[in-house]
Amino acid sequence: MNMRKNLCLSVMMFVLPATLLAAITDMKFRRLDTRDGLSNSQVLCVHRDTKGFVWIGTSYGLNRYDGYRVKSFYSEIRDTTTLRSDYVGEIIEDADGKLWLGQSMSYCIFDPVTEHCDRHPERWLEEHGVTGGLEYLFVDSKKEFWVKTYNDGFFHLNPTNGHVKKFPFGYDEQEFVQEIGVSGMAEFGNLVALASNKGEVITFDRERDVIFSKDSYLPRNGLTHDQDCKPRYDREGNLWI
Repeated sequence: MNMRKNLCLSVMMFVLPATLLAAITDMKFRRLDTRDGLSNSQVLCVHRDTKGFVWIGTSYGLNRYDGYRVKSFYSEIRDTTTLRSDYVGEIIEDADGKLWLGQSMSYCIFDPVTEHCDRHPERWLEEHGVTGGLEYLFVDSKKEFWVKTYNDGFFHLNPTNGHVKKFPFGYDEQEFVQEIGVSGMAEFGNLVALASNKGEVITFDRERDVIFSKDSYLPRNGLTHDQDCKPRYDREGNLWI
């Protein structure tokens, strides 16, 4: 019995690496750098849009790659239809195919069709019921917006049906603590989790539009300084910070 087990394990140990090796050798890579037209070699984010274009944000410019060539976009002081700045640290696509660009402490909206940029995304948000200066933005897989503003609360916006839910600043169960700095957000099913830069976790129930839970495990166990705490759900629904 033990010999059978050992033989089975040995076969698996030899077969598994061979399978992985075959998969790896089939992979092909192509390197993109400034010689191919990339605006800068310091890549901060990559996003493939619904039309198949690959957008690459760098510390100096936004790049669009179509599989053959790279086109770059920059900020020009005298042209208000260009990027707010040349630093592009985040690329988020909304339901209309427009790209929300995180540019250091601010955002702008880039239209891939006109190749023009709106440097005042707070106007669009205000038209849809989200008031206050834009501090943090997350667009989930259903293209619904989760927005923290500087001075007017935390918002959940569904642009498709116009529904807006506001979580006012405060310390009650269904209120959002204004001092919490959002580090990242993730989703699993109807749950949307937010991690602060000090490790607090706030979980929203998207369907019921309520705060499902609040947890301060990491701060209670020594994480007190500002950190880049990114939440990720695995396939089983476990949340990793």
